[in-house]
Amino acid sequence: MSDCQLHSNREDAGEEHFQTSSMVSAENDPRRPGTVWVLNLDWAIPSFTPRLPAVFTRLGPESAPALAEAMGLDDPVTVLRRFVSRRRCYAALVENALAAYGWVSFCEEHIGEIGLNIRLEAGEAYL
Repeated sequence: MSDCQLHSNREDAGEEHFQTSSMVSAENDPRRPGTVWVLNLDWAIPSFTPRLPAVFTRLGPESAPALAEAMGLDDPVTVLRRFVSRRRCYAALVENALAAYGWVSFCEEHIGEIGLNIRLEAGEAYL
């Protein structure tokens, strides 16, 4: 592993504006690869045609049992903790059945699939 110097874009950046971070070659990186997508809210919203008619809605704690089942959990405790921590859940319902769901976080989130923790700034969200 080697240290890498990151430079600020500021014109007056001197030694005090450098940060040190550890970087590793992608070939030797033991972490699983992943992608973090970013959407600028000023960009045009893409449109699509759904294959099935669905109703998109925000779910609340009353949906915890159905969400727990969809998430492969034995009980809804983990789901209820997500709601208590101010995460939001949005879902697609097809014929009143849960067809898809997604969580939205606004402060900090652990992305288990790629072993990454992110801390969001005000006005940011992670889906």
